[in-house]
Amino acid sequence: MSVSKGLLWLLNKFWLSLALLLVLAAVLMSAMRYALPHIPDVSAQLEAELEQRLQQPIEIESLAMSWHRQGPSLDVTGVTLQSAEDGPVQFQVDEISVVLDFWQSLLQRQLVAQEFILNQATIAVDLRSLQSDSDQPVSFTRFERLFLQQLERFSLTESELNVTNLAGNRRSVVIEKLSWLNQGDRHQGVGQFRVRDFTRNSLDFIIQLEGNQLNTVNGQIYIDSRQVDISPWLEKQLSPLDITQSNVNFTSWLTLVDGDISSGLLQLRDNQVSARVNERDVELHIAKGTVAIEPQQQGWL
Repeated sequence: MSVSKGLLWLLNKFWLSLALLLVLAAVLMSAMRYALPHIPDVSAQLEAELEQRLQQPIEIESLAMSWHRQGPSLDVTGVTLQSAEDGPVQFQVDEISVVLDFWQSLLQRQLVAQEFILNQATIAVDLRSLQSDSDQPVSFTRFERLFLQQLERFSLTESELNVTNLAGNRRSVVIEKLSWLNQGDRHQGVGQFRVRDFTRNSLDFIIQLEGNQLNTVNGQIYIDSRQVDISPWLEKQLSPLDITQSNVNFTSWLTLVDGDISSGLLQLRDNQVSARVNERDVELHIAKGTVAIEPQQQGWL
């Protein structure tokens, strides 16, 4: 009986100590959450770190602390980046979360970033600038350093890529989420996107690249579409048809050589489009198939 009572007493003490440690940890994290952003040294370190990584001066409106899946993070809102207004690529971001390496930050007594999460970022690319008649080549140095070198690991959420073509028309791609990893001259991105005014739901994609310059990069882009609804685009192209349902399924691979698409493969799965024409239901069905594409002088074949 005495041995059983002793074990029971030790077990009770263990659980009590564990509960106290958890409470103390929660109190400590709450205190850090509210106090850390207001410490001048921390704010200055974070601003210097962001300016070094983003390669341009920034202004921070507010700073807070939160806990992400990866660990504790400092959340920066109201970020203003000062960049050249006439460049071919413009980059803006509303919120930046700097996920900290907690133990390394304690050991080194300074902020050690583990990952950068960019929320509501906007990347604008003007293709007209790339076709300039000027003898000066278009420079992507800042863009390349930011996304291929400076940020070893980062994520994009609720962001947008706006591309303006040579005719001045803009196409917007919504990047719902993207996880990007840089390891030397190797780069990989995994995420989901959708084309605004083209689809209602998202497509999965994987990007694998080699090289640190956009005009010499090699790699592949993989896109997977499952039950994607393209009714908004079809109704715009085939007006006044009433598209009642569309279900598009395909897998595609694009190969990049020296920064350009050299070839592609489109593998079709079961695809269906339903429409209402003259009070009659019409259905278009495209079964499985494979389409190989490659660039030609006058377009694609």
